Amino acid sequence: MKLFENGRSDWTIVLPENSPKLTVFAAEEIRDAVLAMSGVALPIAPRAEGPAIVLGGEVSGPAGGPFDEDYVIEVADGCVTIAGNGLRGTLYGAYEFLERQLGVRFFASDATCVPRRDSLTLRPGRWHGAPDIAIRRMPFKSVKDMRFGGRLRFNELSGDPALAENPEYGRADYRFAIGHSIPDMVPDELFCAHPEYFPLIGGQRVHGPHHQRCLTNPDVLDMTVEAVRRQLRENPMQRSIAVGQADTYPDRPNNCACPACRAIDEAEGSPMGSLLRFVNAVAERIEPEFPHVLINTLAYRYTRRPPRLTRPRHNVLIVLCSIECCFSHPIDAGCGADYADAGIGQVGNAAFVRDIEGWAAISEHLMIWDYVTNFAHYLAPHPNLSCLGPNIRFFKRHNAYGIYPEGAHDCEGADMDELKTYMLSRLLWDCGRDEKVDRDEFLIGRLGVAAASVMRAIDLLERHVKAGNIHMSTYHTPDERTFPRKLVDELNSLFDRAETTAPDEAARAYVQRLRMSLRYIGICLYAEGSDAERRKTAEDYLADMQRLGVDKLMEGGSMESSRRRLFDLLKLES
Repeated sequence: MKLFENGRSDWTIVLPENSPKLTVFAAEEIRDAVLAMSGVALPIAPRAEGPAIVLGGEVSGPAGGPFDEDYVIEVADGCVTIAGNGLRGTLYGAYEFLERQLGVRFFASDATCVPRRDSLTLRPGRWHGAPDIAIRRMPFKSVKDMRFGGRLRFNELSGDPALAENPEYGRADYRFAIGHSIPDMVPDELFCAHPEYFPLIGGQRVHGPHHQRCLTNPDVLDMTVEAVRRQLRENPMQRSIAVGQADTYPDRPNNCACPACRAIDEAEGSPMGSLLRFVNAVAERIEPEFPHVLINTLAYRYTRRPPRLTRPRHNVLIVLCSIECCFSHPIDAGCGADYADAGIGQVGNAAFVRDIEGWAAISEHLMIWDYVTNFAHYLAPHPNLSCLGPNIRFFKRHNAYGIYPEGAHDCEGADMDELKTYMLSRLLWDCGRDEKVDRDEFLIGRLGVAAASVMRAIDLLERHVKAGNIHMSTYHTPDERTFPRKLVDELNSLFDRAETTAPDEAARAYVQRLRMSLRYIGICLYAEGSDAERRKTAEDYLADMQRLGVDKLMEGGSMESSRRRLFDLLKLES
């Protein structure tokens, strides 16, 4: 079955009348890819006389998850049928067809690989697809385009204003969707009138940023329930809403120690006891009006340990956070990390493994909030590519219903952000994939022959970290043990070769973007020369940040704070 040959085709894309928006978009995506590949514009029509690619219809059999995203592709007898469930099943099936049959790859929002061909013969067969992970939240700000997020099959998107008008592409960035929401529902401004809503610590009611609420106060429960109801009534497509604790520090949880809260937490053996009982009460009161909604809450820092007695209700989603883990080794590899980190507290994997086993045993719905970047040094090398697949498979084995691999959520251009996004998107859909194959495919697609040197650089750094049993938290400060001078020199030689062998300006520019991480280490640890030379180093780096659209070096930072950091590292007056 030839789809096209020598600039000609008799195929039609059949789109039933009154098709949903995303089915129409799926037809347009197939048409545009065939046009870019062959120069042939396939017509889109409600019916066809000859061979056809037919879009639409539902898939029978078990659904693929809460978002109902199954698809089936059949190629036989002059016909391609792509059917899918839910809002996005057919669209995902169209992307599977483009990848499997046409060799299209979606590497970045501005980097789609469509191979040019004179002819294409379709391979007969039948393929069924459904996600291994039901909730797949996008990791990096580099996924800023809702259509690109759909191409990678993320179904929790944020950051694109168009999502407010087009939530069918993925869950829009709803207020209270995930995270630290209780302080917004019971705001700090209420303290003067109602100090009893706030935590009792050291015999006094206290408030302020990073303080929790008194979760045994009935008014706090009523206010939270009403805030949840308002949000869900205003956003009927929302399927999950957060009732989560305030963000906090490892040594200052700021949770309530009033007699009622303390009694629950002592009985439960964890401060999660009072939080989970509170969340369960919200979920029970919300369920009659919103039976399709999951109430999610964070098991984070001081609440990470599961309680002894209370179990999450069937409509409660536990979001277990791995922030204290070592990320240069797979979490279940027994790397032995056990050290204090200023930004994290005690870093180690053994306690997290015990906690996920506990939550997996009692939770119907478990989501993992993982971490795949260095929040204190966005552009420092964070050699975790070989851990992405093992960690996702570890989470899947422990009943992960959703995964949020949080990267640089407020910055583009962090260390290998587009590569990590590509690898993670494919692993979240199919946990059994060989992530190294996806890594190499991305680099070859973006860099051509220059990819070989970059691959060697990545392997060299990861071998060094593994051989030295170097543990890296998500707030790791670059040091000479992690990045010794000899290693940095070898990595620079490999990037020199990558730049000289890059096949075109686009590939060379991408090598330079990847090299920003290595240059950052040079500034952090090995800058030399006169004041004028070091000042030029800083100014050149800042100029390249702006050229590449990188606006900060750390979470919550800015160009101004980045300038100050570089000048401080280089011991210069800013």
